[in-house]
Amino acid sequence: MINKFLSKTYKREPSKDDLAGSDNIALKARPSIVCNDGLKMSVQASSAHMCSPKQSFEPNSEKQYFTVEVGFPSMAIPEFLEYMDWPIEGVDPTASIYAYVPVYVVEEVIVKHGGINEKQMNFRLFVDNL
Repeated sequence: MINKFLSKTYKREPSKDDLAGSDNIALKARPSIVCNDGLKMSVQASSAHMCSPKQSFEPNSEKQYFTVEVGFPSMAIPEFLEYMDWPIEGVDPTASIYAYVPVYVVEEVIVKHGGINEKQMNFRLFVDNL
């Protein structure tokens, strides 16, 4: 589910490095995922994010991410707390970034929150098992 979302929402922006033949790829931030119970969170993966593999994949690539970067969930998600990038006592978990979160954990959270609400998204996501 997450790897399909990442492939479907891949958007590359031209950069100065493109002209220089650099391997750095400038990507637009993907839209937030919105779940059916209202949970909203950013899920990102590329060579510039805290994910593995730390690469940018072209759309429809057979390659998959094993971990992703999750940011700024609209509610505290206990399953994400151990992945908090800067785990400081008293920090609001909705104002945090979570590094190297396993894809299966993100998918379990999405299912727990009723699946992806495609009507609330800015695009149509085709996923077989929501």
